[in-house]
Amino acid sequence: MAFVKGQSGNPKGRPPGARDKMNSQLTDMIYDFVREHWTDVDWEGMKPGEKGRYMDALLKHIKPPPVNPERLTVTQLEQIVEYLKEQRDEKNKS
Repeated sequence: MAFVKGQSGNPKGRPPGARDKMNSQLTDMIYDFVREHWTDVDWEGMKPGEKGRYMDALLKHIKPPPVNPERLTVTQLEQIVEYLKEQRDEKNKS
């Protein structure tokens, strides 16, 4: 079977925009842990740099850093442009 560009090898696979279940569950667990234990942290005993590193280490799992376009390949950038064009066209149809 040959692959066709833009067509999934599994047409019944995860729909576009759907979250990965494992990453979604892990993110939810970390978020709940942080929310439940935030007051347990010894904030007064930490130096300012330690506080920042601690928060960064936890929060990056809840909200990942934005994508740096300079690190994307030309193909990835082209895919983003095509996706945005499709979104615009669908919005204009409505």
